[in-house]
Amino acid sequence: MTFAEITTRDEHRWQLRTAEVLTRLLKHGIDAELPTLMWSVASNGVLIGEASVLQPNVDRRAAFEAWAQFLGRYGRRWPEHDRMNGGTHLHLVFSYPTNRGDVKGAIRADLDPADSDQ
Repeated sequence: MTFAEITTRDEHRWQLRTAEVLTRLLKHGIDAELPTLMWSVASNGVLIGEASVLQPNVDRRAAFEAWAQFLGRYGRRWPEHDRMNGGTHLHLVFSYPTNRGDVKGAIRADLDPADSDQ
């Protein structure tokens, strides 16, 4: 079995498809008045949304939970787990359907330890 070489053109197409999905998600976020996330698009077309570490824990959790409620129909939430610093990691992976194949992605939030200033 041989694998076709992945070209820069392929990567650009994947990113463009993902950017189109991100536009749809942002429009949904506006309509539903969801909190904002920081979004990034990888060269392989994976979409990542992350709650800003500059926000307090309560706002990070609220942003994650709001988006998880919407995106949960396209994927699954991982169990919360403790980070080495005593904080908590929240994570949901999804596969958003398009007519040109699914866009894979995740949303996440890292919460500071309960006794921190955040």
